[in-house]
Amino acid sequence: MATSRARTFASTTRRRAMIVRYVSAVASVVCRRTWSALASATRFASAACAVRAQRAGAYSGNRTSRLALS
Repeated sequence: MATSRARTFASTTRRRAMIVRYVSAVASVVCRRTWSALASATRFASAACAVRAQRAGAYSGNRTSRLALS
């Protein structure tokens, strides 16, 4: 009976260790993907913002030069 308990305990311990490794690996992948998606979204948003700012600057610059000419 004691041998059976020891075997069960060892098996349970190995199983738990495998689960912990698996959960840790999954969490790491999810974290990397989330971080990558956020970084990508931030780059896209900042690039779009820069383009809008340049267009707005060019437009207001054109308006200013037109006003200056008239």
